[in-house]
Amino acid sequence: MPLSSLILLILHSAPWPAVSPAELKAVNFTAGLVKVAKTADTTFPDNTELVVAAEVVPVGRFRLTGQGADHATFARQEPIVYAGSGRLRAWFVWPRPSAQHWEKWPAEADFMARIERVGPGMRGVWIDAGANSGIQPGMSWWQRIDGQPVVRFDVLSVEADACYCSAARLAANAPIRRNDRVALWPSPGRRRTGTAASAASYIERSEERTIVWVAAPRGVEVPPEPHVDFFHGAQYVGHGVVESADNLFWYARLIEGGAKGGGDRAEQAPPIAVGDSAIIRTRADIEARRFPARVFEISADGALINAGEWDELSLGQAGSLYRGGEKIGEVQIARLQRSYAVIQPAEVPPEPAATRPASQMPSTEGPSARQPTVLPAIGDVVWFSDPPAPPVDLAEIDNVVDGNLFSARALADVQISALTPLRVRTDDAGSGVALVLASDGQRICGVVLECSLAAPLRPGAIIVGSNPAQPVEER
Repeated sequence: MPLSSLILLILHSAPWPAVSPAELKAVNFTAGLVKVAKTADTTFPDNTELVVAAEVVPVGRFRLTGQGADHATFARQEPIVYAGSGRLRAWFVWPRPSAQHWEKWPAEADFMARIERVGPGMRGVWIDAGANSGIQPGMSWWQRIDGQPVVRFDVLSVEADACYCSAARLAANAPIRRNDRVALWPSPGRRRTGTAASAASYIERSEERTIVWVAAPRGVEVPPEPHVDFFHGAQYVGHGVVESADNLFWYARLIEGGAKGGGDRAEQAPPIAVGDSAIIRTRADIEARRFPARVFEISADGALINAGEWDELSLGQAGSLYRGGEKIGEVQIARLQRSYAVIQPAEVPPEPAATRPASQMPSTEGPSARQPTVLPAIGDVVWFSDPPAPPVDLAEIDNVVDGNLFSARALADVQISALTPLRVRTDDAGSGVALVLASDGQRICGVVLECSLAAPLRPGAIIVGSNPAQPVEER
């Protein structure tokens, strides 16, 4: 085979990016037709779509219907009434992003796919995502109904755009049907960062204790007796310590103390329920010191936190005490057990006299007291490193076109990089991944990848980011 043909074959075999700019050649919105330029040696996949916008206003989506030597034709059934005067722009959109997008995929966002075919006895399924999307044997998917995990699918073999999985039911008589949507588990962002999340499958209550059955993720490195924080939506409801496990579930003893906000501003959290999210403290979290240790009980010796020797803490170690998101003092570990520790306020020496003006010098008649300390309260949080910076609300989606195209009002005076994956936060605490296509500083337009949406996109969703101050790429 000639070298040029080999190079061309490699290019055509490589996964397509999620979105790339297109050059418009002809537009007839009344007929629902659009033509774009292409080269003779390029062949688009059959599922290619085209997104058209007028400056920063989305116009609509079109599906590939034909390809010629120098152009491709896209069409839609519903005509578009367009009376605008803005410059028209277009982008190719492919439903499956490549694995390269996983490098910036938000940790909280899902990667969704569909069941293409169900095997005999519902013991195995084919899912419509494969090697081109970064899927590998040993990974897993899961299906949830109203938040409850009902089936786990373990990847056994992979093709370019599909994978075959065994099915393990997490709920009795859970349906396994063609076209059902499933999510990669852990999600691409969590797999990259070494974090992990699950959900409560069953609550086993007795007079002595409450055991939460947590759907067991595969391939997640955790210490003995891993800690799990439970959330109802965005509200913290309690934590658990995993006491035993099998192939399907982790069995965590629930500790309900600490589910308040801390101090006098505490609000009672709702009781834990099936479907509540479970954030797992992984070895990567422990090594990076990026986990919150929560105060759940006050004793005569001090305040108990849900972290201990298994979390690589040490006697006398210092930490920062937070209440309501604000730092209120310093603490140190006074006693240590495997899964818990007792903390006490750390003595903070007075500010050196040389750094204070004379008017603020302490009186020589009174005691030279140290700075006042704040006593920990149930619901307070201790960090043993700098806590993560809160996400920044970048824009609010106020218009949705054709399901996943949007225009949004900027909320922050920052520039947003085009085609950088950003998290979309919805009212029901769900998430998606948005790619910004164009921006004029006040408004932006873009597309939310359908493979990241567990529910329909609606106005009011917020686009958030952790590092938004990046220059916009001119397209």
